[in-house]
Amino acid sequence: MLFNKKFYYKYFSYTKYLLILFSFWISINTGSKYIAIDNLNWHISNNTFNFVRAILPYIFLIYYFIYEAKNNNKFFNYDVIFKLFFLYGSCQILGLIYKFDDFYEHYWVVCLFSVLIFYNLIKEKNDEKLFNFIFFINIIAILLIFSIFIFITFKANILSEHLLYDSGTAAIVYNTEQVPRSSGLSRMALILFIFLNSLYFSNRFNKKVNIYLNITNILLVSIILLFQSRGALLSFAFIFIGIIIFYRLKNIIQYCCLMILIPIIIFISYPNIKNILIEKYGDNIQSYIKAEKKIIFKNFEIKLRKNLLSTEDQINENNLFDKIHSISNNRLGAWNFLLQIFFKNKLNDKIKNKLINDGYNIDKFKNYTSNCYSYSGF
Repeated sequence: MLFNKKFYYKYFSYTKYLLILFSFWISINTGSKYIAIDNLNWHISNNTFNFVRAILPYIFLIYYFIYEAKNNNKFFNYDVIFKLFFLYGSCQILGLIYKFDDFYEHYWVVCLFSVLIFYNLIKEKNDEKLFNFIFFINIIAILLIFSIFIFITFKANILSEHLLYDSGTAAIVYNTEQVPRSSGLSRMALILFIFLNSLYFSNRFNKKVNIYLNITNILLVSIILLFQSRGALLSFAFIFIGIIIFYRLKNIIQYCCLMILIPIIIFISYPNIKNILIEKYGDNIQSYIKAEKKIIFKNFEIKLRKNLLSTEDQINENNLFDKIHSISNNRLGAWNFLLQIFFKNKLNDKIKNKLINDGYNIDKFKNYTSNCYSYSGF
């Protein structure tokens, strides 16, 4: 009888955490717009499912502070990573209070805090089986989502002249939200690459299993290269260098050939295979605005994103700021905009001209009591 009580208690506990984790996954791909006061009535009546998904992180926090916080209320026992993220989220809240009109964007801080608190709660249980259970559920969820949308993306792209980065599947909308795009799929591929490499270097498996792990990793790296997402490519480069340094690989040449050379060959081969298939089966190819650079050799071609290395047609090669700005997807410009508004309460002529040239309407900037300006489109 005692055994049964322990068994059912642990079963219920695992089910509880699984439901919480499932609620986090369900809430993905919503957003703060579903809880904005101005649109709240519309979302509750016309978009109920997305509204319910969006408030799930709030529901977890309410549950935590009612039932769990009393047993886990020592903030200074939390690790340094938790505290740094907590400080980051708190700064975000202060910024939203400073400009209160957009306070509904606190939704993202709520999501951050709810995930942090959930995983800290798991850690405090000191249950290795529970920790591994949650970890592998996450990996399985990422693998399933990644596999489904990779299949959809390649199916739509194989007879298209369009690059995978700008695949037409990015325009697919389900339940008013877009499906994962190239950058999201690249990040999932990167997570799976890290996980499978961890299994490979653990030396827990026989040679046959390691071969399968390497084949899968080669495919994942190839996908990262084919999607040409700058953030994923840069992260992969750092991770790859870290693997070589951390594991002090003796067979470094073999590993580099497997994880670099073969994916590069696949990256080069894919557009050429597409060209052959298009010539044979592509009678009704959708026409897109081509946004790639072609490097054409005698018998094959390499296709790169037009803005893979720059977003400007002409960059001042002697200006380091322009070089960084050109590959930052306008993030550097956005920070420059915010810093000018925060410290000077006005924009300089260069930023104004840039906004006008990009099609923004300066007249739509709002003047607040603090004499700050804001524009939602920048």
